[in-house]
Amino acid sequence: MNRMPEIDHTFTTEIVCPYCGYKYRDSCEFADDDEEDCAECGKTFKFVREVSVTYSTEKITIDSQKRKKS
Repeated sequence: MNRMPEIDHTFTTEIVCPYCGYKYRDSCEFADDDEEDCAECGKTFKFVREVSVTYSTEKITIDSQKRKKS
């Protein structure tokens, strides 16, 4: 039995059609969530932009405090 290859379409860096795998190179120009008719196969699919926020911290040393005051 011939099976279709899996299409990576979740948590990708671009919108990917879940039917044919077409990648939208201009995904940042789309709304945060909507429906789209695939430009390649014509099938309609839903998409949603997932946003992740991360933070970084660093220690403050005595030397860096002295430089800041200068």
